[in-house]
Amino acid sequence: MKVGFIGLGRMGSKMAANLIEAGIDLQVYNRTREKADLLGTPLADSPAALASNVDVLITMLSDDQALHDTMLGTDGAIAGLKPNALHISMSTVSIEIIKALTEKHRHAGQHFLSSPVFGRPDAAETAGLVIVVAGSQEQAKAVRHLYQHMGKAWHYVGEEPWKANLFKIAGNFWISSMIETIGESTTLLKKAGANHEQFFEILTGIFQSPIYENYGKNILHEKYEPAGFALKYGLKDTQLIADAARTFLVPMPFVSALRDNYTLAVNRGKADIDWSGLARQIGENGGM
Repeated sequence: MKVGFIGLGRMGSKMAANLIEAGIDLQVYNRTREKADLLGTPLADSPAALASNVDVLITMLSDDQALHDTMLGTDGAIAGLKPNALHISMSTVSIEIIKALTEKHRHAGQHFLSSPVFGRPDAAETAGLVIVVAGSQEQAKAVRHLYQHMGKAWHYVGEEPWKANLFKIAGNFWISSMIETIGESTTLLKKAGANHEQFFEILTGIFQSPIYENYGKNILHEKYEPAGFALKYGLKDTQLIADAARTFLVPMPFVSALRDNYTLAVNRGKADIDWSGLARQIGENGGM
């Protein structure tokens, strides 16, 4: 099985490296050659050229536009993929683009799985990601060894690929909501002169969640750089969940509050710090 990988950012480069280490026959495409050279694996001239030479194509891209351009733009990968080849999208993107790609692949006689991931670059490096998979269950089982080389667990969530992305953006809404509430609580305690460090110890002991503990430590120690997941992408994902809520006519008022705070943080120069740095903006809003 020949595998192609497109998107060698902070997550994708580590996922691709794990596949190479596992002995997978991997070729890559990336807009900047330097990232591909670090992996020491063949670099294709275009997405279409890479896709024409593989059985499975994995994409790990930053947003809808990057995925659209890579798959459907000039020299896009869909034009290169052979009939019965498989595309696995592992990006956090909208349900709309996943629905569009599903139809494009179906029309071309190709297979498609959406498989977004939960986890930060350190989890990607240690193959500790949690992967949510939707599409053909038969195809998912056929490539489960690829998932196992990139993640510690994978969960099949249905035949329609877009449902995996709904799981992912809804999950990121949970995390964003947690960051917001920790930030608000910490700001309140700091301004009141209460011991916010003791508060953190008590609450993490109650919740006993690595997500609460890890993001809480970032906020407690104001450690927002280097970014594991940039704040500007938190804004992007909040917009994605707002779009999904509108599609399904579900009122989600807290989404609007989150989006406003992310927008304010980006406009005030915090786009590239970690998304837990939303707490810094909340502190500024509170006069800290």
